[in-house]
Amino acid sequence: LAAEAEAKRIAEEQARLAAEAEAKRIADEQARLAAEAEAKRIADEQARLAAEAEAKRIADEQARLAAEAEAKRIAEEEQARLAAEAEAKRIADEQARLAAEAEAKRIAEEQARLAAEAEAKRIAEEEQARLAAEAEAKRIAEEQARLAAEAEAKRIAEEQARLAAEAEAKRIAEEQARERLVKNPTDPIGKSIGALVKQTEATNLEQNRLLKELEDVVAGKEQDLKDLKEENDLREQNIFVEPKPFKSITKENEKIELIKIDLDAVILRNKKKILDLEGLLEDRVKTVNDPNDATNAYYRELISQLKAEQEASIRRREMLVSSLEQIKIATGLERKRRIKRASYDNDEDRYTQDREMLNSLRRTVSVGDTPYAVQDFDFGRKRSDNIEILKDIGNVESGYYLVMAVHSNVDKRDEFLIKVISSGYKEVDFFYDVSTSEYYIYYKKFGTINEAESALETKVDKPYTQNLSLIKIEN
Repeated sequence: LAAEAEAKRIAEEQARLAAEAEAKRIADEQARLAAEAEAKRIADEQARLAAEAEAKRIADEQARLAAEAEAKRIAEEEQARLAAEAEAKRIADEQARLAAEAEAKRIAEEQARLAAEAEAKRIAEEEQARLAAEAEAKRIAEEQARLAAEAEAKRIAEEQARLAAEAEAKRIAEEQARERLVKNPTDPIGKSIGALVKQTEATNLEQNRLLKELEDVVAGKEQDLKDLKEENDLREQNIFVEPKPFKSITKENEKIELIKIDLDAVILRNKKKILDLEGLLEDRVKTVNDPNDATNAYYRELISQLKAEQEASIRRREMLVSSLEQIKIATGLERKRRIKRASYDNDEDRYTQDREMLNSLRRTVSVGDTPYAVQDFDFGRKRSDNIEILKDIGNVESGYYLVMAVHSNVDKRDEFLIKVISSGYKEVDFFYDVSTSEYYIYYKKFGTINEAESALETKVDKPYTQNLSLIKIEN
């Protein structure tokens, strides 16, 4: 519409300019005709005057001639003027015409350019609109197709889910019915197996309860050990803490032993029940001689599972008992740290307290269920294979000693003693060398070198005797 309005405006402008040019042409033509009429009028007037002059010539020839000459001159000048004016007007008219033509051409070219630009813009806009419309139509079509595809996919998925749910529900119902039949056989042996399985499961619960009790005991003793160690560490840093009272070791040990006895009894009962289950299953396999019998397969798998759980429970029990032994040893060391004197007044005090500590360990440390390995023992300072001679050792007799370990640290000494006693050898002993501030933990004492060397060659093969050396004391 805007382009059409502009084209209409340009056409109207062109019409107006053409009308103005035509009006000017007519005016110019009228001026020319007027000039020609004036020239004719002048010529007629001249002729009239000439006639009058001719009539008057007789009277005044000279005047006539002068008048004629003057008139001629005037006429010539007027004609020249008129001719000049006409030429000037012609030139001006020509220039005006050329200017008008040039303007008209410029206007026409501008109109053509504007029309071309308008047409190009219109075409571009129409093309853009067309492309936009096509793109929108394509987008709408694609969106509709996508929505339709999604709707179809959703419908298919929902249908598949519905069918799968129905199939799963049917499968579960069939499986449950089959399991009820499998787990509750109607034959006599099958009934006996089912009843024994329930008893075994009940025994399992009791077994797990006792294991949990043992775990709680271990956790409690670990916490007690941690608290005692922390108390001792702080005291060594000169930080006073209120000491916690010692618990009754006797009562704790009685409780642990009762749990272990009950647990071992349940484990044995469970073992027997599993063996009975295996026997009953063998009888049923012979009776129901079908390799594909679901009940036999189910109970065969169940028995394997029960055996695996039983083995795991036994390992769990062994680990807990082993932890108790380790905690027991460590707690003994920490108790000793708590009650030992900060320093000794003299050698006699040291010797007295050393004896008291050794006797206390012999009384309180019991033989452990889990044996130690060689790597569990710290043998202290490395010794040579040659006989080492010590002199002036107080509170000990001269002779030959088979030494197991040498420690300058009291805690390491006592840890070694506890492990040896826990391994079953309570005759272990030690002496102190003031000159080196070392404790010599020995296996046995002999009066002669031959006895000592013979004992060294025939020593019992124990983890704590793997690093024996021969020491001679000369007092």
